[in-house]
Amino acid sequence: MAPDQRAVAPGAEMAFADGLTCRAFDVPSVVHGRVAGHRLTDGRGGGTLVYLPVVQAVTPVLRMEIQGCQCLLIDGSCWRDDELVRLGLAGKTAREMGHLPIDGRDGSLAQLPSLAVGRTIFVHMNNTNPILLEDSPERRVVEDSGMQVAMDGLEVEV
Repeated sequence: MAPDQRAVAPGAEMAFADGLTCRAFDVPSVVHGRVAGHRLTDGRGGGTLVYLPVVQAVTPVLRMEIQGCQCLLIDGSCWRDDELVRLGLAGKTAREMGHLPIDGRDGSLAQLPSLAVGRTIFVHMNNTNPILLEDSPERRVVEDSGMQVAMDGLEVEV
């Protein structure tokens, strides 16, 4: 391992400069291997950011990791569960590939507001996801809910 690399052990706090810490945690998934989320905390001001680039379901354990964080960067791969199937691009739904869709009664858009997150930003969008189009109805739904779509150059402070 190179001198500037560190092994990541889920559950263990890693300290960085200026009081910033990071704790990795396991995220349930159908994907082979391990899927990790990360919770970053600013030890000086107490701000927290949770990074979940891949999420299949918002489980009770995952809810505890997210609850009350100031900023959540979360998987926005697909708008609909059957998005890639309908377009003829895949034989599996978003959930079957390990991604919670944004839309739907049990999608992330419906589940996240109850978690008292300060700022929610969708990341890791597939190029078929209509929220990438600034004038799409789906993008309006996301923005009207108080959530955001990550774009190149986005900077986040905690």
